[in-house]
Parts: sequence; structure tokens; C-alpha cells
Amino acid sequence: MLIIHNISKIKKKKFGNIIFLLFLYDNIKIIKIMRNSLVILLSFSTSVAYSQFANTGGFSNVQDNQSLNSGVARNNLIDKSSGYNIEGSPFIFINYVKAEIVDATNSVFIRYNAMKDEIEIKEGNNVYVLPKEDKYSEINILETNQKLRLVTYADGKKTTNGYLFLLADNDNIKLYKKESVILTKHKEATNAYVESKPARYETQKAEFYIGLENGEVVEFPKNKKKLAELVPEKKNQISESNFNFNNENELIRLINSL
Repeated sequence: MLIIHNISKIKKKKFGNIIFLLFLYDNIKIIKIMRNSLVILLSFSTSVAYSQFANTGGFSNVQDNQSLNSGVARNNLIDKSSGYNIEGSPFIFINYVKAEIVDATNSVFIRYNAMKDEIEIKEGNNVYVLPKEDKYSEINILETNQKLRLVTYADGKKTTNGYLFLLADNDNIKLYKKESVILTKHKEATNAYVESKPARYETQKAEFYIGLENGEVVEFPKNKKKLAELVPEKKNQISESNFNFNNENELIRLINSL
């Protein structure tokens, strides 16, 4: 009887081990399935993310849709340093406008930040900054027929690599315009007779530049003599022309006539 009892215990033990091994095997299968599913999911997510990145040319993301809706797209912003409202806007276009970028596959929606000298691109819920690279140097705004160009120009005593609006292109002579915006800080009233002034974005007076045959881009001269020195072959035409050096339309007409 003792022998039979011991054999029964051994059988039960083996059976229990078999059940445990089957349980362990099933769980290992489940873990493998979960692991494979996770790998597939991560691969898909990476593929989608890369696709979105590739579609925007690898532009750097600057803000998500939440921050975009929080005030940047509106005309009334908040000065984080002071907590006061800021009047005006740093953007030349308040809303995004459709544009084509040379060497980009599709048309995009952009707006130009004239304070930071940056072009922002809206792609879905994301906003990107266009890299200042030669391959993205020509931006044509379809809705307004304006042309933005990334050029290196002489700005007083310094050289700047930034965006200028191309106004006229007559063979080897070009006319550019620089749009700029500055932020003036909030000023508290000093007494009861003086009102406080809110912080605001102020559009500056446009500056004009001339692109020369040798590729240089310099400030547009303020008189005919200096202009003739830059383009001596057009000296007679310049001296005979009547135009205002501060009038955009007259400068466009002049360049197109040379």
C-alpha cells in the first residue's frame, strides 16, 4: 500500500509539473505576441513621424497647435516678462498665406516674422521655422504675388544674411525691400497727467536695397550721384529720370526702366 501511495504522489507531482510547464509556455507565447505587436506599433509610429518630418524638409518645430492658438496668431499678444498685453503683431501677414519654396515638393502655408527675420511654416498642427539655407532661398507667395529672397546684404557696416522682398528684377539689377518690426516695452505712467503706454510691435520704415551685377546687395543710395557710381553704365538714364528715393513704386519703375 505504501508503494502504491508513493507512486500516486509521484504521478500527481509530474502532472502538476506538466500543467505548470504548459501554463509557462502559454504565457511566453503571449509575451512574444505582445512584444511583436509593440515592435510593429513602434515601427509604424516612427515611419509616420519620419514621413511628417520629411514632408516639411526637416524644418525645426517651434511650437505646437496649443501654443499657436494661445495668442501668437492673434493681434493681441502677452509680454511674458511684464504680463501686459502687446498691441500689434511681429508678422507681416497675420494669417498664414500659401507659398511655394524652391526645391520644396509641395506648396506650404507661411508667414514672415519681421522681428525675428524668420519664416514660419504651418504643417497640420505644427509650426516649423524654415532653415536659412540656399536651397530654400526663394519663396514665392501665391496669394499676394510677393517674392521673399534669402540674401546676404550689406546693412551699414555689417553683413546680414536675411530675408528681403524682391520688388524688381531687371537683368543684373534688382530692387529689394527690408520689412522690420521692433517691440517697444510697456511704460508706466509717471504721474496723474501722463498715461501709461502699452507694449507694442511697431513696424519700422521700409529700407531699400539694390542688387548689383557682381552679386552684391547694398543699401539703395539717397541721391543720383551715388546711384550712378554703383551702375555707371546707366549714368545718363539715372540723371535724366525723375523719382523719389523714398517712394517704392517710383523706385520699381526706375529699376525696370534701366
